[in-house]
Amino acid sequence: MYGLMVSQALVGWDMVSASDTPFVVAGVHVPPIAPADPWLYSGLHETYLVFGYALFILFTLHMLAVLDHVLVLRYGLRARMDLWRTSRKDE
Repeated sequence: MYGLMVSQALVGWDMVSASDTPFVVAGVHVPPIAPADPWLYSGLHETYLVFGYALFILFTLHMLAVLDHVLVLRYGLRARMDLWRTSRKDE
């Protein structure tokens, strides 16, 4: 999932570069990493959309797995990941 997030960001940067639009982040002009080309922009836009849908599906599946572990299986997976540790009586 992390690889897909980084890949989508890089494809987005590449897509904006191919559109010949200035890319400014917090007042800083980011250099283009691709030549301005409408055909390249079109392909990168499709790739960006596919990555976005894939991220949405993976995130949804991840949240469903969390709910399954917490509500159905109930074997304490969430308790091991909590930032605040509660003491268990059986330890």
